[in-house]
Amino acid sequence: ALGLALSPELPGGRRYFICMAGAGPDGKLVNAVDLETKRRLGILAYWIEGFRQMVEYTFPAFRVVTAEQQHTGTLVVVGRTKHYGGPVMITTEADLFEDRFEVFVATTQRRWRYATDIVKLLRGRHKTIADDFFWKTTSVRCEPIGGEDIWAQVDGEPIGRLPVEFQIVPDALTLVVP
Repeated sequence: ALGLALSPELPGGRRYFICMAGAGPDGKLVNAVDLETKRRLGILAYWIEGFRQMVEYTFPAFRVVTAEQQHTGTLVVVGRTKHYGGPVMITTEADLFEDRFEVFVATTQRRWRYATDIVKLLRGRHKTIADDFFWKTTSVRCEPIGGEDIWAQVDGEPIGRLPVEFQIVPDALTLVVP
């Protein structure tokens, strides 16, 4: 299966992805990364921009809707794989060979809470965070609920602002694996 992002801001209204998608601070970060810095520093450019966003981002809330659950969150990660940008693992129960996403929604709007939650994430304890949600599904719709722009990304590339829908496309690829 592949992931598919549907958005009026995308050329042709759609973009496929392999590993993960997200909206909120990670979407803002990806949309704000300086392309020249990214070319020179690679993944380090994302970490630099991430620290800048921790100071500047306001964590506006948006709605995350699936057939199984609905939440108001400030970050959504839609995982096809366990890895989220290098060694960081958020959607640890995601499986590339499964026809479902693992969805993670963070709900806090407090900057200090995000900072402490990142430490838990790096220690592999993020699934114990109160008021954060994980579940599996085949389709996720993210909708703005206020006046602020909320940005989205797929596989570390910008795709524009919400609203966006992420869908599973079963049997999209044939893979040869050991």
